[in-house]
Amino acid sequence: DWNNYSRIRSRFGVEFPLTSRARAWQPKTWYALADVEPYYRFDQGTVDPLRVRGGIAYIASDRVRVEFIYHAQFTRPAGSRGLEYTDNIFRLNIKLALGKGLLQRVFNSGDAD
Repeated sequence: DWNNYSRIRSRFGVEFPLTSRARAWQPKTWYALADVEPYYRFDQGTVDPLRVRGGIAYIASDRVRVEFIYHAQFTRPAGSRGLEYTDNIFRLNIKLALGKGLLQRVFNSGDAD
């Protein structure tokens, strides 16, 4: 089924290290993350769906991070006035960093490597 409605979504979150301040954000350390992501639907004037997320992550090196994330999703089933818990979403993110980022290449295009 196809539908057409406008919506806006925002994610409000935090990431925090699970190590001492001196070792924070260094390779071979852990961090946690949490956020909330409401989707505002203009056709109904309500938030639907709402996702709440939490996870744990490992910084393997200065270029590799691995995140395991759990999302709980709340939606408004037909005929319901409030949000109801409807879904679990489990996600494994593997983040790989390039040698130079896109913006660094654009703004420093004359630099020799």
